Amino acid sequence: MVMIVMVVIWIIIRTFMLTFRCVPVQSLWDYTITDKVCNINSGQFFLGTITTHFIMDIFILVLPIIEVVKLRLPTGQKAAIAALFLLGLIVCIASMFVLIVLVNFPDNPMQLPHDYAMFCILGSVEVNIAIVSGEQLPLTYHLY
Repeated sequence: MVMIVMVVIWIIIRTFMLTFRCVPVQSLWDYTITDKVCNINSGQFFLGTITTHFIMDIFILVLPIIEVVKLRLPTGQKAAIAALFLLGLIVCIASMFVLIVLVNFPDNPMQLPHDYAMFCILGSVEVNIAIVSGEQLPLTYHLY
């Protein structure tokens, strides 16, 4: 429950930071606005948020496996359940790819759709893999 609360709070904070990192907000995409104030460096912002997401993904991956070990099941069943949860490792790998793309991210992006495209693609992949990985447990119940 604590992890759910932490993730929800983090998403709310990150959404506001992303939305209001420049004032007025339109100055993010309208470069004709000259009196803008952008106090957050894009590269540092994304490094911080993506690193936080990666750490949360690791915690979300490890927490169920700790509980599986505590179950009173035969070792084979524990291994099967743990393996299903470890499908979430693919999500962590997607997060690592996002971090790798971040290394080549420009400090002052000039073409927002082009510069943010890979982040959006990898973010979508990460979320969709997380959903598919989470669906595997109930679908494969009969295997164990």
